[in-house]
Amino acid sequence: SYNGGVLNETEKEMLHNVFKFSDLTAKQVMIPRTDMVCIPIDMPMEELNKLAAESQYTRYPVYEEDIDHITGLVHVKDLYSLSIKDEVCPIAKIQREVLMVPETITMDNLVLEFKKRKGQMAIVIDEFGGTSGLITLEDVLEEIFGEVQDEFDEEEECDIKEVAPNTYLANSMMRLDEFAEFFQIDEKEIDDEDIDTIGGLVVKLLGRLAEVDDTVTFNNLTFVVKEVDGARITKLEIIKTMPEPSVEEVEQQN
Repeated sequence: SYNGGVLNETEKEMLHNVFKFSDLTAKQVMIPRTDMVCIPIDMPMEELNKLAAESQYTRYPVYEEDIDHITGLVHVKDLYSLSIKDEVCPIAKIQREVLMVPETITMDNLVLEFKKRKGQMAIVIDEFGGTSGLITLEDVLEEIFGEVQDEFDEEEECDIKEVAPNTYLANSMMRLDEFAEFFQIDEKEIDDEDIDTIGGLVVKLLGRLAEVDDTVTFNNLTFVVKEVDGARITKLEIIKTMPEPSVEEVEQQN
């Protein structure tokens, strides 16, 4: 504490998050393109208003032809202004500029970009110029302060929870660095620039697209695919097996 000179658990976690903040990249923190809610530039205003009411996001990326060609974003505040005036306006007329950033931008530099552009959302672009995902200022802040709930957020499940002794149910989108920290694994063992999540790790270990009930082992952990959505893993069961004691350990016990 401030008076005692000892940090509590929350303060420790925040300090730890601050130190790793500059090492995290947009690719590690972003919402992947498969989970983005985007709107075509020619969407009728009536449909857009309905979508905004149902999904309750404040900003929607706008695309032309396909999601790899993002042209801007629509803010619900502008939709509200139009509805007050009882006006209909093409999306192209009300869309705002949106920040584009590379997958490799670090969180500290992204904060500076958000501040410079007075923005709160950025589209993450891959090395080929396509859309990799999106990231918001809220996502960035949560890396330090933890989950930030607003009035529209539903109660979210944590990325991993113990459901039985040494048995865990995990979201496949759990980041590798968080996974390594949870199971006290050396990050160097799973460091791979091509994958960022445990779902990606499982697919790499399998060497093919995953199917329900697929099983693969890594170190003393067994991954069981519990749920898939198309080509993507969504839920994993992780079973931790205790390593066999070494000869030296057995001799010491005896």
